[in-house]
Amino acid sequence: MIEIDYAADFTVLGDCDLSNQCDRVMSELVGLDKADCGIHDPAVSLDSKSGVITIEVVSFGVDIDAATAEADSCIRTAIHATGGATPNWAFSKRAQRVSLV
Repeated sequence: MIEIDYAADFTVLGDCDLSNQCDRVMSELVGLDKADCGIHDPAVSLDSKSGVITIEVVSFGVDIDAATAEADSCIRTAIHATGGATPNWAFSKRAQRVSLV
């Protein structure tokens, strides 16, 4: 089993209260952490001028691909739980950073 630190940057489209949305996503990620869904130590940050949200989690899996997939899935789940949409998720050009913990 390996652990990774996974971070992804998202540019939010549309009008919404970004600060509130970040708080809601963070709350969902904390819930997933407490439910032992494969992530821990979540963090959400916002650059309000550019509209870029960075979401970070520590994830684990049998290999780096499994850990990355788990992190990606949990982040998407949190976004959906807050009413966010993720069209074309598999094809998006999110900036991603992965490092072994």
